[in-house]
Amino acid sequence: MKNTTGIKVPKKYHKMIDCLETELQDDSGIVYWLCTAKGYAIGYEGIHVMSELTKREILADIKTIVPCNCKDCI
Repeated sequence: MKNTTGIKVPKKYHKMIDCLETELQDDSGIVYWLCTAKGYAIGYEGIHVMSELTKREILADIKTIVPCNCKDCI
């Protein structure tokens, strides 16, 4: 898991996450990006990338990671 945000992610999620990064955008400030590892999705099958404006929101998304069997994961 690549984590450049400084957010402390519970260890049980490390294998489920490919990357957790930030991006500075002119209009909305810092945006947090979550990308799941192959075989996992965020909340629903097929959702592999999510962006949020706060650490709290991205941590809530991490807690919804589930196994995924979509065509990209198989």
